[in-house]
Amino acid sequence: MEESLRDSEGRSHILKTEQTDRREHKRYRPGNKYRVSFENTNTVRIKDISFGGVCLVSQKEMDINSIHEIKISPPMNGEIKTKSLVVWSFRQEMPNYEAGLKFIEFSNASKRSLEKIINNLAAKL
Repeated sequence: MEESLRDSEGRSHILKTEQTDRREHKRYRPGNKYRVSFENTNTVRIKDISFGGVCLVSQKEMDINSIHEIKISPPMNGEIKTKSLVVWSFRQEMPNYEAGLKFIEFSNASKRSLEKIINNLAAKL
């Protein structure tokens, strides 16, 4: 019951965060060809991406407010390395979790690569 309540509270927080993010940044669904790896180990799927951050699908919950070095590996345009902050995380459905990460630090090259990816995704809409 505690876990159910926590998941419910997490979903409520996520909806508020997603609404704020949608107003700030348009989100794009890149499909299965884009992946994120953490500290060069775990690789997870991207649900959606924006100029402000990324929503991930993984098999483990991420600690809110934790900071991670991530690498976004698209098939072209070069990879993107950045630091990101976990702003929300919840169990989507067994065995998957979703987590929202806010980009907090970019190199100029990574910023340009992200712009190329988002522009390509926007052009396909």
